Amino acid sequence: MSILSNLSWNFVDVFIIAISMALTDQFRQLNRRIDFFKEKVWPFPSTIHTCYFFFSFGFLISRVLTVSMSAASIHDESLLPAYTLYSISSKSYSSEIASTIITYVIVLTQIYSNQIEKLKPNITTSENLEGVLPVTELTTRIE
Repeated sequence: MSILSNLSWNFVDVFIIAISMALTDQFRQLNRRIDFFKEKVWPFPSTIHTCYFFFSFGFLISRVLTVSMSAASIHDESLLPAYTLYSISSKSYSSEIASTIITYVIVLTQIYSNQIEKLKPNITTSENLEGVLPVTELTTRIE
């Protein structure tokens, strides 16, 4: 397992180095082209160019906002099953419900572990975890 981890780590490093070198070369070419055209007179944009620019810019902003809002809704939707799963009495658990709850808890614990680690030095009560997966509540409900 350690050898596989080292190989993948080295591959990622080499990939980042290759991408960095390619981007550096592309910026060098861009700078040369800009220097070449620096002395030339730039024509003023026409009305069509101005309209195209604002339309393209507006379209780009709307795409970015749409993607961001769509991705942000994932977090909200991921919290909804927790309330339903936790409302089931432990006496009525079947093996299917128990495995669903355990899988859900494992996935959310992995997702939110970075947030919890950042808050760990400041945690004194469960109220400090507002908006973050309540780990103490999870462990008591599973037991």
